[in-house]
Amino acid sequence: MATFSFEDGIVNKKYPIEYVEIKDGISSHSEAMLEGLIFDHQEIFPVQQISGKITDVWIPLARQIELEGHQGILDILATDGVGNIYILECKLDYNSEKKTLRSQINNYAAGFSKQKDIMGMKKFWDWLCDEIEKNSTDGQTLENILKNSSVGEDGVDGIIELMKKNFEEDKIRLVFAVDTITDQLRIEVEWWNEKVNVEHNYLSFALEVKRYGEKESDTEPSSIVTQNFPFDLHEVVMKNDTKTGTNARQDNNMESWMKQFEERKFDEEQRKKIIEFKENLDELKKKDNDMWIDFGTAIKNIRMMPKFGRCNDRSAIGLFTDGKLVLQFGLIQGSDDGPELGKEFEKRINEIDEIRISLETRAGGGYRGEPHVKLETWLPHKDKILSILEEVFVK
Repeated sequence: MATFSFEDGIVNKKYPIEYVEIKDGISSHSEAMLEGLIFDHQEIFPVQQISGKITDVWIPLARQIELEGHQGILDILATDGVGNIYILECKLDYNSEKKTLRSQINNYAAGFSKQKDIMGMKKFWDWLCDEIEKNSTDGQTLENILKNSSVGEDGVDGIIELMKKNFEEDKIRLVFAVDTITDQLRIEVEWWNEKVNVEHNYLSFALEVKRYGEKESDTEPSSIVTQNFPFDLHEVVMKNDTKTGTNARQDNNMESWMKQFEERKFDEEQRKKIIEFKENLDELKKKDNDMWIDFGTAIKNIRMMPKFGRCNDRSAIGLFTDGKLVLQFGLIQGSDDGPELGKEFEKRINEIDEIRISLETRAGGGYRGEPHVKLETWLPHKDKILSILEEVFVK
């Protein structure tokens, strides 16, 4: 659960404070207001949990996109820093049509898939880009929306490529945005993820957004409280995969990372130094009892992510099996425990001139909050990187 202050149109995260709930209803609140609240204040969307803690960037694209074939009008279309696709449907508890929430959002997902199959991917993508421009804020193109987000100009092409791939593979996240997560909605979401959508092409989540004022007469919120169900992506994808025997993701560990690493092509010196880096991370675990290493759930390029005691819910770096190092500045700085540590880490890393130049020129790819560094750039500085990690994050 997250709590945010809401002052002068600005959302800021804060510790929970007791407030009086502003009850939603026809006279005081509309679904369009809930939709606008989520769309305009990206901070309140739990992208880190729903993306699997691989990005802290959520990018709303357009509202009220009308699908062809009478499939309906979806409330919000969005993406994130790694190109995931999100469809949001907003409903309030007073609405008598709330029981149709599942069927509505299913229609939207089906509509996208059907249009793609009928049009072909190229025409579908052109149609989607036109719809985004027509229904975005101030008529912005998809490219401009991405460029003006925190991914910056250098991240645009990569995110578009990943978005296309997700549409081609029918991988879309369905989010029910409500003012109250009812027991019925929890049952429906869990049933869908576990029993019906076993291949996880259409992962489902519920997002509850409650508004609070400081006194009962308030009609505008001074605080917003959000919670999501299920809590995170891992909770969804690791349940009930036995029906297909396959999965778009897997529960990785050091063994699976090493197996994939051994299949990569490196020269002997590179391979030796990467292994030394891994072993040095293992040594740091002996100094920090609260440190652990997360390997995510990806299949194609597993990421080793050490999480240290001073901020052990996020990782400052990720080491891919192909040798690239990702510096997860945005992720670590977005942590409750690690904003200042994250800023110190970024500052110290930028003192390594070769890496700083790589980040400034985006030579390794990635985006502003999560730049990638090529193997040949970071490996000569592995000892310095380890030293910085220890000095900043190890308890």
